[in-house]
Amino acid sequence: MKVNILSYIVKFWIFLSRFLFWGKRILESGYAGFSHLVNLKDPPSAIFCSNDLVAIGAMRAAADMGVGIPETVSIIGYDDIRLASFVNPRLTTIHQPIDLVGKTAVELLLRLLSDQQDHPQQVTLQPELVVRKSCEART
Repeated sequence: MKVNILSYIVKFWIFLSRFLFWGKRILESGYAGFSHLVNLKDPPSAIFCSNDLVAIGAMRAAADMGVGIPETVSIIGYDDIRLASFVNPRLTTIHQPIDLVGKTAVELLLRLLSDQQDHPQQVTLQPELVVRKSCEART
């Protein structure tokens, strides 16, 4: 029996795409995205947002709609902006070492400019999960 992996990938993408909401990386997109996702026939119990502003917009939509965070839906952001620890509930997020990103980028650029390195270099920096109050484990 020949398995067509491409057909499985397409079917999975079709299934997954209903849980995706495309928008700008701003508060209003988070609000609109949450409104869309919460009205699905089988809404998700957790939402991962592309950044903290989108997550905060989603949290505002949840509050306006009377949806409990994290009791009904967990929300997680990305970036760990200062505002993430001031919203209610405090936003669980992924912290990226932005200072280290900048420092590393400058070091690599200076090496390229001074001919100490003749090819691009790939650097992987470790993000960190910052657990706050907007996520809750479900069984």
